[in-house]
Amino acid sequence: MAINPITFTESVIDDFLRYQLTTYPFADPDLYRQLKALLRLDESRDTPLRKGPFISLSRPFKQGASVEQMVADGVFHPHMRKLIPFPYIRAHQEQAIRSIHNGKTTLVSTGTGSGKTEAFLYPIISRCLELQDAGAPPGVVAVLVYPMNALAEDQLDRLRGLLAGSGISFGMYVGKTPENEADVTGEIMPAGTTQAAYVARLLKIREDGSGPTLRPPEERASRQSMRNPGGQPRILLTNVKQLELLLTRGKDVGIFDAAPLEFMVFDEAHTFRGAQGAETACLIRRLRTFCGRKPDDVRHIATSATMAGAEDGDDAARDFAHRFFGVNPESVSLIREAYDELQWNSVRQIPAGPSGDPIDVLSRVLAAVDAADDVAEAISGPLVELGGERLPTANWQKALAEQLSANELVFQLANVLATPQALGDIPVLLGDKVGRHVSEAEVLAWLALSAASGRDNNDPLLRPVVHTFVRGIGGGVVTFDRDDAGARLWLSGEDAEEEIGDDFRRFPVITCTTCGQHYFETSVNDFGLAYGSRGGPTGGDLVGTTAVWEQVPIESGGCRVLFVDHLVTAEDEEEDFDDLNEDGEVVVSERDVAGHPRLHPMFVCRRCGSLQEENSNECIACRARDAMVPVQVVRTKPDYHGQLHSCVACHAPGRRPGGGRYREPARPLRAVSVSDVHVLAQSMVHLSERRRLLVFADNRQDAAFQAGWMQDHARRYRLRTLIAQQIKREGVSIGDVLYGLDEIFGDDQELSRALLPEVWQVVPYSDSNTKHRHERLLFLRLQILRELAVGVKQRLGLEPWGRLKVRYVGFGPDDPVVKKWAPVIGVTDADLCEGIEAILDHARRTRLLSDDTEIFEKVWGQGDKHIQYGYIPILPGGPKGLKLTRGAADQQSRILQWVGTRPTQVWNAVAAWGVPEELVQEFLGELWNELVSKGILKPVSLKYWKGRLPGCAGAYQIDSKKLLLCSNKGRYRCDKCRRTTVRKGATGTCLAWHCGGRLVWEDEIADDFDLRLLDGNYAMLRAVEHSAQVQADSRERIENQFKQDGEQVNTLVCTPTLELGVDIGALDAVLMRNVPPTAANYWQRAGRAGRRHRMAVDVTYAQTTSFDQAYFREPLKLLGGQIEAPRFNLKNSVMLRKHVHATVLTTLHQIARRSDDEKKREILDVLNRCFPVMLKPYLFSDNGDVLAQPRSVLELSEQIFDHLDEIRAATRRSFAECWPEADAEVVDDDELQKLIVEMPEKLQEVIGRFKRRLDWALGEIRRLSAVKMQKGSLDKEDESHEHRCDRVVKRFKGTLKKTRDKAQGGSDDSQTMSSLAREGFLPGYGLESGNIIGTAEVPRSNSKLEDFDLARPPTVALREFVPGNAIYANGLRFVPRRYTLMADEPTRFVVDTERQVVREVGVDAGRASLAQTEIRAVPICDVMMPSQSQISDEEDFRFQMPVSVFGMELGNHGAGQAWTWGALDIRFRRAVQLRMVNVGAMREVEQVRLGYPVCLACGQSSSPFASKAARDKFVADHLERCGHEVQPTGFFTDVEVDVLGLHNIEDREVAFSLAEALRIGASRVLDMEVEDVQIMVIGHDADDACDVLLYDPMPGGSGLLAALAQRWEDVRSAALDLMTNCPGACQTSCVDCLQTYRNRFYHKFLNRHVAVNVFESASGPLVAGYPIPEKHPKTSTTVGQPQTHIEHKFRAFLREAGLPEPECQKRIELNPPHYHTKPDFFYPLPDEPGICIYTDGMSTGIHGNPEQARKDREIRDELLNKGYEVVPVTSGQLDDRGAMSMTIGRIAKYLVGQEKAREIKSDLGWFDRVAADVDGVPGSEADGGT
Repeated sequence: MAINPITFTESVIDDFLRYQLTTYPFADPDLYRQLKALLRLDESRDTPLRKGPFISLSRPFKQGASVEQMVADGVFHPHMRKLIPFPYIRAHQEQAIRSIHNGKTTLVSTGTGSGKTEAFLYPIISRCLELQDAGAPPGVVAVLVYPMNALAEDQLDRLRGLLAGSGISFGMYVGKTPENEADVTGEIMPAGTTQAAYVARLLKIREDGSGPTLRPPEERASRQSMRNPGGQPRILLTNVKQLELLLTRGKDVGIFDAAPLEFMVFDEAHTFRGAQGAETACLIRRLRTFCGRKPDDVRHIATSATMAGAEDGDDAARDFAHRFFGVNPESVSLIREAYDELQWNSVRQIPAGPSGDPIDVLSRVLAAVDAADDVAEAISGPLVELGGERLPTANWQKALAEQLSANELVFQLANVLATPQALGDIPVLLGDKVGRHVSEAEVLAWLALSAASGRDNNDPLLRPVVHTFVRGIGGGVVTFDRDDAGARLWLSGEDAEEEIGDDFRRFPVITCTTCGQHYFETSVNDFGLAYGSRGGPTGGDLVGTTAVWEQVPIESGGCRVLFVDHLVTAEDEEEDFDDLNEDGEVVVSERDVAGHPRLHPMFVCRRCGSLQEENSNECIACRARDAMVPVQVVRTKPDYHGQLHSCVACHAPGRRPGGGRYREPARPLRAVSVSDVHVLAQSMVHLSERRRLLVFADNRQDAAFQAGWMQDHARRYRLRTLIAQQIKREGVSIGDVLYGLDEIFGDDQELSRALLPEVWQVVPYSDSNTKHRHERLLFLRLQILRELAVGVKQRLGLEPWGRLKVRYVGFGPDDPVVKKWAPVIGVTDADLCEGIEAILDHARRTRLLSDDTEIFEKVWGQGDKHIQYGYIPILPGGPKGLKLTRGAADQQSRILQWVGTRPTQVWNAVAAWGVPEELVQEFLGELWNELVSKGILKPVSLKYWKGRLPGCAGAYQIDSKKLLLCSNKGRYRCDKCRRTTVRKGATGTCLAWHCGGRLVWEDEIADDFDLRLLDGNYAMLRAVEHSAQVQADSRERIENQFKQDGEQVNTLVCTPTLELGVDIGALDAVLMRNVPPTAANYWQRAGRAGRRHRMAVDVTYAQTTSFDQAYFREPLKLLGGQIEAPRFNLKNSVMLRKHVHATVLTTLHQIARRSDDEKKREILDVLNRCFPVMLKPYLFSDNGDVLAQPRSVLELSEQIFDHLDEIRAATRRSFAECWPEADAEVVDDDELQKLIVEMPEKLQEVIGRFKRRLDWALGEIRRLSAVKMQKGSLDKEDESHEHRCDRVVKRFKGTLKKTRDKAQGGSDDSQTMSSLAREGFLPGYGLESGNIIGTAEVPRSNSKLEDFDLARPPTVALREFVPGNAIYANGLRFVPRRYTLMADEPTRFVVDTERQVVREVGVDAGRASLAQTEIRAVPICDVMMPSQSQISDEEDFRFQMPVSVFGMELGNHGAGQAWTWGALDIRFRRAVQLRMVNVGAMREVEQVRLGYPVCLACGQSSSPFASKAARDKFVADHLERCGHEVQPTGFFTDVEVDVLGLHNIEDREVAFSLAEALRIGASRVLDMEVEDVQIMVIGHDADDACDVLLYDPMPGGSGLLAALAQRWEDVRSAALDLMTNCPGACQTSCVDCLQTYRNRFYHKFLNRHVAVNVFESASGPLVAGYPIPEKHPKTSTTVGQPQTHIEHKFRAFLREAGLPEPECQKRIELNPPHYHTKPDFFYPLPDEPGICIYTDGMSTGIHGNPEQARKDREIRDELLNKGYEVVPVTSGQLDDRGAMSMTIGRIAKYLVGQEKAREIKSDLGWFDRVAADVDGVPGSEADGGT
């Protein structure tokens, strides 16, 4: 049956809330009660973690004309009666079909599942039937273009069923289409097959489950069959990239030769926006021209569920069609949905409403509608109470629907829900209409009943769609706002602020992950409280006699301080105890005489958060009265200042996993989105009638990480559940459990694949051998052992949950040791036995467990097979053994003991039982001997890779064969350290080290989510990634598995590509991992659920970002958000150049086809030489030798000039004749001809780039060959690098065997056309030229996956492909490791980390040590990324290393124009060269530690976050292996873009706010998307000012920035209107004004009021200033001129700016070896040594040799250390208006003050005067920027 969305949503939220309560287990009863009350588990609809439900109705579509009527009207061919399976079509389908039939361009903008496909497919098929009747020659009549192959494949399957037996040919031409007919897979039916025969065979195949693709004879399934004369399909399905190849690749152009093209269809047309839309618009025009068709000859069709919002009318959509298709907007029809009116009784009654509690009635309704039996009886009770009548048992659904159709309240409810409404608003709206009070509970009850009328395949009266928004705990805080009431808990600071305002300080909360002890945080100035000391705090301020530490935020230099209001331990425990460090080592601590040794009593101000040592009536810091609260402040170690090194209550230590970043033993009360989403998905899959779910993510890396995490977590949990099910009350052995599991997996291969993927990767299943089973048994045994060795402090596991109790074979109450000692101690035999088994439990759970697998007996390394296979992780700490007494030679860290020179943990436990002190050693000795004699303790050899571990001889572990696993229920918890155990022990005393607490029985908590999941038989989540990172064949397999009824895949974690119209089967629900960027994205995704007449639930999880939280607070802004038509810009000469190149190719092929044989051969020979199928002929000779020079292709010029008239005519028809008038300047005749003529030269440039890459790879191979000759062999890393270089050579040579579509998101370098598109020579359709490739190296043990490539644009690679970052894909975690560096020397940069400024110093030719603020950097390049591990659920957060990327201008640009507007200095320049420099990991850069550890010789790298020991080892090993030092290195990339710059802006807040406002204003005025213009802020190194650049990312520019400047008044007015009248009336910024999904990383800088102030400071258009000439690296005015000229000009600048005369050539004394220096100009300063000015820099121009450059750097460093300001001025800067403004302003700041300096920078008249006088060119200006 269809789900009831109301009950479904309530159950999902109920699970989610219980998970939150279980995940953050406060040990403090009061905080636990508060958390439970805040979550509102008993009233989940009111929880603050949920907004909603919001209700909309899925309305039935209006019926249109009958098929018979359409035939009678001549719209359909008569044969359509047999093809269309329904007697009627929908009303909107009828409108679209008639529009298409009448020859109009038709836009079908109807919802998902509305039948858009049929709206264009039926008229196309009908027309094909007419042509068939007329005997028309073969040819392509309709081209159907899809944005992704999955859509095309879905459509192809539909065409097979429709066209089988019709005689209408069809085919799909995409990347995976087989080349030859012999390569076609599946079953091809013979000619003459009827549709009935096809359907019958298809049903048989599906019944057999064999699954081959069934192809009717009408299908053209290979490229060869489509190319054959007469074989062209009538209907061709393709995508834009393949359509491009069909028009440019010579062997394919015949498919369209003389094609009678009548239909062009673009499905999901809203995706054709921005650059993709502009490129496709060009392609449409070229295809028409090639087929000889005019715009009016072709019926253009575009479909989308979100083409344009209804509020825009039809204008926006018509304008899109005009620009996209190049047609008259008056001939465009826009088709929207038409809905049926619901059938209501004319006489309706208002029900009386519930007489009792509405919530109780709702609860009974929700239970009744999902009842398994006697549903009518179950529903009748609450229905009568609501005012209805009892239902008959038979046909109760119809009777219920009839009752509801006569119900006035339900009638009005349907009207209210015509648009989405918040449930809380519906009662008010209904109450006004029905004249009585209506509660939310009653509304939900009627909706649930209306949906229930659809049970058992009936049509429900109302089909509600429930939209719910969920968030995790946003960051728990406490306040002390209630007098004498203790800490008050809040789920987020925002919640507290909303209720109590800012009057009380909000203290963040963290909880110990072991015991649940809570800690509160504050941050104060200059605070220290030493660990291991009895002293009080240091620092602070003394006010009178009281010390106070004022609250200071951490980001402003405050010190983090942790404190508690009390400990959750037994209050009467006063004994001393020792502490543990993060490695678990014992550290003896001294007790503070005043109390706890780890705590110090103080007082915190509940108002401001400051600390005091003494109490007072008012806070000394903020003067608030009665504000001081007594607390205990935690002492911290010097190495962990402000951090919790171990829990004060239970002593659980922190850790450094993998030697990386330190993790406290406590976690914040804050959402972990990956696990929150998993829990939501788990419940949604479990509750769905058809267990299928889409989880949407907006980021490929998020999707990959989420899918991998869910896979790992779900299978681990299910495996744990299966283990639990094998365990019996009476006990079973490990072998019993093992073989029980083996039987389950042997019988269920789907389950085995899902839970044991490691085994399937190592040994694929085969019926012919037992190796797979052997591996399965090994893997399962290892997992069982890991479960039995779960740490004593762990919370997850069968034993920590109280569900597993282990007994030890041969030991029991009758044991002689027990019988002897029980009376001595004074306990029963059973109690002493329990105590001894508790000791054994503790040993077992510290991994003192021996097994034949040796899992806990050896040191595991990366090279071990178990680790490589993923069977086990590397176990921290290595193996340990046990002895009665440790010997002098034993390793203390490896060998534990019972009896030592001082009391051990076991000694203390036994003593606590009551064993007399003098008898403890005797007791332990006898017990030891007994356990050894019975084999429970067995001798073991601890090993590592060299053999036996030294210092570990004679060790013992517990024998796994002696374990008996028993089921259990319940557990004990220590009232002091809060640890849990399944045994009470001998006397109920806790065994934890020096704890002494009492073990108290604890019943299972009903709200425990873990146990609920364990016992609830939940469906297992089987999630996989679905993104462009997954290989095409794998994606197809995944989609098929998802559509089928099997259980291999039930959850797809997908990127936005799957929000399109791929039919992936019936879905009940959709989960969004984050709030989608736009309303259009939301409705596209929401529309995936509820298809095929199913009711739907859409759940959106709001991340903690400000963007997501803004929509969580007001979801109706998203549900009712505006949907805009796609926009793109056609004023782009670079894009046009690519399409002109393609047009030339197409036209020459067309000319050749109609020429005589000799001419044809001549043209084709030239084209084949200039555009070979593979790249090899460009770079290699015919016999395979490398060419010294790449092949010349200039002979192409001859053919172009020979046929210039025809080429020019075709180009003009393609573009100039149907181009929008507003963009016509780029397609004038002269411009088109120039692009045509320059084509051969541009092609030669691209081939030159290929040659440079090949030479690099060959050079690396030669270098490695020399190493091999010297050493005899290469190590593994060099061998792998040699293999990769060899692959590069083979790619260019075309000998690399590569799986189709292996490079996800990238292209194959071997194929010429795709390579030329990648390089920007041919249209690429979204493939950015110059992509950086990260080669993911898959573990060799993974037999299902080969190495694959991940492509990233350079600007993205600069942030992602860096050492230390993690890249997630295909269930694996990769790390960028080895870079294919070019031979160029690195470039040196100076970095100001505070102002985020980077300046280039020059090429580094030496090996001098770097100054602290300098860094070497190399261009970002391709990188090898070995697999680090599988994605694991132990990783809470996707690791995304924050990096510091600073921008700078290179000083080169094309011509432009400068303006002023008020105080703004605005400059537009074309082709500005920008450099983006990644100077290092953000956290390291903040500490002025720049760069990444990279070898500049071999490209090997290491993580900047590795521990010091790991870094030192890497450096030493690498030096020995490579012979070159590893150095701190940055990465950079250059872009050339058009820029509209706003210069000398006050600060970043003004810069970002102003730029974002202009960008949004421009999107409202110009024809552009907001993302069509990007933002970069470049800081100044002299002050806090900055330049903000609006730049056009489209290569060559799109003309948008010039248009923005031209229409400045309109743009400014639009921006000002939005900023002034923000619908959200926000204090700074919100999603209604400046915040978007894409700019969320700098939301903190956005302030609409700042932008308003600037916009209101002036009015009118921009005021023209001066033309900006083109600037190249060397200018004619300075290069080659003597130094005196440069000095003269700079001195003139100083004088004209009003600055005093400087001293010239002043001698400054230095230390040896330089002794002195003479700057060209010098200014002494009163409080500082002075300013040294060096013209022509310090290491360029005259001082340009490498040795002098080194000396200059050393001199500058010494000057800076002595306190001098050093100002280098390069010759090129003298013509650079912006550079001179900054330089003179910087000097002026020291000489005449900040205010005067700003005047000098804002009024550049001094620059103009000097430029005119010195250069002799009045008015000549040169602009540069910073």
